[in-house]
Amino acid sequence: MNAPLHPGNNCYSNKELIPIKWMAPEQLGLGKKDKRPYNNQTDVWSFGITVWEIYSTGDSPFAKEKRSEVKRIMESGARPVQPDICSDELYKEVMMKCWEYKPSKRPSISEICSNLEVIFHGASGGDEYYDDQYGMGELYDDTI
Repeated sequence: MNAPLHPGNNCYSNKELIPIKWMAPEQLGLGKKDKRPYNNQTDVWSFGITVWEIYSTGDSPFAKEKRSEVKRIMESGARPVQPDICSDELYKEVMMKCWEYKPSKRPSISEICSNLEVIFHGASGGDEYYDDQYGMGELYDDTI
């Protein structure tokens, strides 16, 4: 039986630390002897969670849920809610697509990059967001 390392921690110990709330559903619910898949599709799921964390200003995904319930919650179709400061487009076109239950339905890394390019730079070429005057690639929004 796996036991929490520390109360409130998102990891269990069976000789490995497992960030359960950040993992794709196909990585959960496996026995000790089963090999967990780590591939592009599982990385895409985790990328979606990481973007969600950034826009939720550091919240933990599924924060109110018990670790033992996360897989069931994912299987039911529930996903982390859209952060207040996140655009509908970023949430729907990037995060939610990264969290498709079936790994084959998740976008590739190049598709994600293309979506992010459109979202952040738009069809205008993104001059209003990108300042490379100093060669530092600083992002800003001068409309504020």
